Amino acid sequence: DAFVIPNIAVEMKVLDHISFNVEGWYTPYNVFAPAKDTNFSGFRPQFRYWFGNNSLMRNGNYVAIDGSLMWYTLKWRDGLLYQNGKENMFDRRSSNSAPAWSAGVSYGYCFGLGRKQAWGIEVELGIGYQRYTQNVGMYNEDTLRWEIYDYQERQQFGITHANVSLTYRFSIRK
Repeated sequence: DAFVIPNIAVEMKVLDHISFNVEGWYTPYNVFAPAKDTNFSGFRPQFRYWFGNNSLMRNGNYVAIDGSLMWYTLKWRDGLLYQNGKENMFDRRSSNSAPAWSAGVSYGYCFGLGRKQAWGIEVELGIGYQRYTQNVGMYNEDTLRWEIYDYQERQQFGITHANVSLTYRFSIRK
């Protein structure tokens, strides 16, 4: 799934060693039919502290404080549907409008590529607290609609995200 969720991020230098990064993702399509149908959307803001003489944020390691909000629908071949924060699959009375969220810290490293290091590979691992609620549904053949089968609330401490990204950095100067 990680290779087919398109995302885009923007990072801005705030101070000499501090930057603000915000990443967003969205999948409106059914890539894995008929085994499963996925739909994700969300974003993650992040404040990064870059170590060393890395004022250009092109090469080196960083630590970050971050959080994320995510909405999703997952349909599996076994007939179950998992959904949060959306009203389109179930009856509105059973809607779960709370997004999944996380907050934590991350460690990352950027490998600058080329002489100018405009291109790069960035790897990152985040740990922290996650919480989500979701409706679990089953398709009722008699009524021809999805119906609530279960409601789940989960919270845990652990890995919140793992990223490998291809980056391109440019500077906007006055």
